[in-house]
Amino acid sequence: MKKQITYKLIGLVVATNWYGVKGFSHLLIETDPDGLKKIKENPLQDYINYGVQSIDYVDFLVYKTEYYKRNGYKIFKETEEPIEEIEAGKLDLTEAEQEFVLDLLTQPPDVVHYK
Repeated sequence: MKKQITYKLIGLVVATNWYGVKGFSHLLIETDPDGLKKIKENPLQDYINYGVQSIDYVDFLVYKTEYYKRNGYKIFKETEEPIEEIEAGKLDLTEAEQEFVLDLLTQPPDVVHYK
């Protein structure tokens, strides 16, 4: 039986561009155990390669998927609840920005494959 583990991190990234303007991204990051380790070690990074001045805040819920292949069958075992949360940085939003973020989080996330 072959077993493979992957992780899905879903959450919010707040960045500041070179003109001092905040930007917000709702992300779904798909990664392996090594990628998760790198994210935990340095969560404030530019996952979408926008080339921003700084990543100010991240908040991700982490879900785990185990994939088994045996006797011609594929079996997926995925957690329904997050196994952990990764949060880093400082979140300092105006009321208008808070409303924007709440609306953003109801939209489908941008998908990033992280290694």
